[in-house]
Amino acid sequence: MLSPKQKLMNDALAASTHVPYTVHVSPHNVRTLTGDTLTVMRIDGIAHEAADERDIEGWHDALIGLMRNIAAEDIALWIHTVREERDKFPDGEFSDDFAGRLNTLYRASLSNSAMMVNTHYLTVLVRESTATGFFRPAGGRLTLTAAQDAIRDASDRLDTLTRGILAALSRYGAHRLGTRQHNGIVYSDTLTFLARLVNGTSQPIAVPKGRAAFGMVNARLSFGVEQFEIRLPDRRQVGAMLGVAAYQIERTEPGHLNVLLTLPFPFVLTQSFAMFGRNKAMAALRKQQRLLINAGDASESQTNDIALALDDLAAGRAVFGEHHLSMMLLADKEDALTGRVAAARAALGEAGFLVVREDECIEAAFFAQLPGNFRMRPRPAPISSNNIVGYTGFHNYPSGRLEGNQWGPALTLLKTTSGTPYYFNFHLPGSSKRSVEEAAVDDRLPGHALILGPTGAGKTVIQTFMLAQAEKYRPTVFTFDKDQGQANFVLAMGGTYSTLRNGIPTGFNPCALDDTPGNRTFLQHLVMRCIRGDEPAHRFSPTREREVQDAVAGMYAMPFEARRFSAILPFFDPTDPNGNAARFRRWCAGGTLAWVLDNPIDTIHLSTGRYFGFDVTEFLDNDETRTVVVMYLFHRMEQLIDGRRFILNMDEFWRLLQDPYFEGKALDAVKTYRKRNAIAVFGTQSPADVLRSSVSRQLIEQCVSQLYLPNSKAAHEDYVGGFGLTEREFEIVRKEMVEANLRGFLFKQEASSTVCELDLAGFDDDLAVLSATSQSVEIARRAISLAGPRPDEWLPRFHEMRREAI
Repeated sequence: MLSPKQKLMNDALAASTHVPYTVHVSPHNVRTLTGDTLTVMRIDGIAHEAADERDIEGWHDALIGLMRNIAAEDIALWIHTVREERDKFPDGEFSDDFAGRLNTLYRASLSNSAMMVNTHYLTVLVRESTATGFFRPAGGRLTLTAAQDAIRDASDRLDTLTRGILAALSRYGAHRLGTRQHNGIVYSDTLTFLARLVNGTSQPIAVPKGRAAFGMVNARLSFGVEQFEIRLPDRRQVGAMLGVAAYQIERTEPGHLNVLLTLPFPFVLTQSFAMFGRNKAMAALRKQQRLLINAGDASESQTNDIALALDDLAAGRAVFGEHHLSMMLLADKEDALTGRVAAARAALGEAGFLVVREDECIEAAFFAQLPGNFRMRPRPAPISSNNIVGYTGFHNYPSGRLEGNQWGPALTLLKTTSGTPYYFNFHLPGSSKRSVEEAAVDDRLPGHALILGPTGAGKTVIQTFMLAQAEKYRPTVFTFDKDQGQANFVLAMGGTYSTLRNGIPTGFNPCALDDTPGNRTFLQHLVMRCIRGDEPAHRFSPTREREVQDAVAGMYAMPFEARRFSAILPFFDPTDPNGNAARFRRWCAGGTLAWVLDNPIDTIHLSTGRYFGFDVTEFLDNDETRTVVVMYLFHRMEQLIDGRRFILNMDEFWRLLQDPYFEGKALDAVKTYRKRNAIAVFGTQSPADVLRSSVSRQLIEQCVSQLYLPNSKAAHEDYVGGFGLTEREFEIVRKEMVEANLRGFLFKQEASSTVCELDLAGFDDDLAVLSATSQSVEIARRAISLAGPRPDEWLPRFHEMRREAI
């Protein structure tokens, strides 16, 4: 009596007879039993959701052109769309603090809903011909050398063809599958994908020594009427196959089957397209024309469509071939399978197919998913290249990159409105899987971000949430805040936060900086800026400039405890009525602006902690003091940008863009921070004000990640004319997200965009930290005064006091 394991192996061996693959003839190419040679490409797909119709039409036309370019009677294509669950949360270590607890809660909230990802695969086959097969039509056997030459010629031809296809599909993220080595074992990603079609799950397949098919099937397959079973040692799945009985439309539009990309369950959609030669295509069309006429039910439009198809074929505008389509649905239970079959039939019917659930042909339909199984395809029918491109436009929803990003694992996982996962990163994904520590400085990828959203849309919550999720990278974060909106967050992260007030000593003492050439140069510029005041035309004579240099040098010669702004004044000539002393005096003790920089000690301590926040609201409109405050804060901040992971975080940064000094600093930051392992995150409510800046275009270009929150009052000239959104993206921001009451944003990175959700409903305590009000800031300060500065001690008290105040 056979053991269960032996029976499973026998069933797998029997199923292997329907798997047509024999051997890898090259790292990328596989040979079939019938002498065909194939290669497989994995295609991420192109983001269509927010693309303009004109762009989508352009992609469609380009794919039709590709079909014409590769057309040959011995070329066949298999196209698969695999939709599967993927909700792996990005790795990353957090401490047991605010960010860590928020991460745990957020991760748990996502586990309540399954997310799906779509992946496309394109298999290209060069079919056996008398020139490439082992046997001649007369039955004469080729010599071994001739047979090997024929195999090599077919493989070389496929390589040439594939290179052209990959170039044409570069915008779609096409990658060729092949072999790879791991722990001394050579694995085949090509066979792994093909085996997934029959096993219902993916498992690495090593390159076998014998016939490839025998090492690919590891499941027990049982076929009944309308249903089959895939049984693995640890799982049982039931499945159904849907097929096309008739095509009820003659013409397809770009993205004709996009409705399938949002179905809430897994599936494998398979299509094949075996190209006709021109004579065969002409014969097939004329046969179809005769059948319609003889049946007596041909409409005028059907007759015209065939006539147009004949014209397209004769003029070389279209290619024709034999097409089949199937959908494999799997579930753990029969009830779930029944529901999925009904939903899938409805979606395919909406696309214009007369859909059947395979019964007698179920086994043939199942194995026809495998490229090269031509004879098993149920009901193949002739269609044009225009149709097949409409059915397989390789559209998709972006999914980001889970691993191998600039700073390692993805920053966070977001759910898109299509139900797919999006692995969010500020940095561009790049083309390799190396993290930044493995990359040369010049290879570091940009990661500056721009967050735009009106009042009440949740901009501050998104900005601070992303910073909290970035805590896994242990960055240093320097925040320029407005209206104390991020005060509670900075303090909850164990940071220091200062609210700068006009007329109140800031605690800044630039003279306490270490005596270094860089600090001396900075102090000279700072002192000259104070002397110049609000007179940009003021010029320093060589004598007065030398006087500033000598004054800074003289101050540094003094004991540390005596070094302050007032200590510089005595080094200036007091007799010159418009000299340095007269202009600098107001910044020193007794002067109207002494509170800004003439403080006995410097209260900015950057040697401990990683979070520093400054509310500069009152300085934004103070022309007298704004520039010097920005100069000092930026100088202290840039001393921290030494190769460590660093984030410059700015809320309402457009207000600072009104300052010419900050304009230059901001532009320098977005251009140079990449090589220094730093990024800038800018938030604003007013895109129009950003665009008024003379450096707005350069800033927008350098901000590679852009987050647009719903805005019913979004102006076309700002979002499309200024920020470069497409018309479709603008419609999503101004209308669709607003109407859906979406808590989320349109995320745009380079030419790709997707709509992401960030719904923190039920996170009341966390939201009070992520986005502060004047009332909650005051409560936080009282809680700190009672419980102490440690966040794990004052946060519970804060939440108690906040609830009592509601």
